[in-house]
Amino acid sequence: MEKKVTDAMLFRFFAEQTTLEETDMISAWLNEDPEKNQKVLDKAYNLYVLGIMCAPNPEAGINNSRSFLRFGWPKVLRYAGVAAAILLLGIAVDHVLLSQRMNRWLQQQTTVEVPAGQHIRLTLGDGSIVELNAQSRIVYPAIFPKGERRVQLSGEAIFNVAHNSECPFIVETFACDVEVLGTHFDVIANQAENRFSTALFSGRVAVTNKKNGESVILQPNDIVNLRDGGFQIQELEDKDDYLWMDGIISVYGMPFEQLMSKLERSYNVKIEIRRETMPVVKYKSLKIRVSDGIDHALHMLQLASDFTFEHDAVTDVIIIK
Repeated sequence: MEKKVTDAMLFRFFAEQTTLEETDMISAWLNEDPEKNQKVLDKAYNLYVLGIMCAPNPEAGINNSRSFLRFGWPKVLRYAGVAAAILLLGIAVDHVLLSQRMNRWLQQQTTVEVPAGQHIRLTLGDGSIVELNAQSRIVYPAIFPKGERRVQLSGEAIFNVAHNSECPFIVETFACDVEVLGTHFDVIANQAENRFSTALFSGRVAVTNKKNGESVILQPNDIVNLRDGGFQIQELEDKDDYLWMDGIISVYGMPFEQLMSKLERSYNVKIEIRRETMPVVKYKSLKIRVSDGIDHALHMLQLASDFTFEHDAVTDVIIIK
């Protein structure tokens, strides 16, 4: 049976005793209907504070606040009239406590890093779906604040963003920010290779250069690359580059060095190129299934190129000659 956000779960949340799964559940619940559920949260918090203030032993604090969970809401509400004066005196403190706790929850950040050779799917608190590629990292808040949904990305990810016209979704990277209202797009932000690009599959996004403030708006099937400090927009010719979600590597007009970097991330190996000139892969289009292994991938590339390789299975180092 599907778990729901209950009064007991909210009380544990205020006491900072929820599990990670329960915290994510409450975050998603708040984002479903922020205005309505915020009122429910505020009411629950007032009763939580009331329970602590009416506890026989103040030192017991949070543990005694659980007593009204066993008695249920009617028992708690009978205390309301008796404690009204106490609440009036403590209302300022109540709001300060609530504000401080909400600020802490909003500042809590979740970091997810994907090792080489893997990729994962995440569902954020607002319902947006993120496909995170190998050797990539995303940082996002436990609860999105009002007015903005901001995440930080290093590496590559494909986003399917839940629509919310009043709360734009922003992907922050080392080079540019990508702002959307509800769309499906890919972002590559590789600071080590000084590489940034955004490909738009559907919807509408605005990309802003952090260095000079330049901004462009993409239409579906546009891709923008950051080169020499400026934007270059062109039509997205081949969506096969984004088949990594299905465990497939696409080879399409890619420089050999960049292709080897992609193989390193996909197979969690180290590739060293020991030759003066870079090989040229003559395939117009090639799809390689990751599950077939790195040796199979290199043998396929050899059929359309002039390189040889040695693979040390112990150290997982591959030498290209």
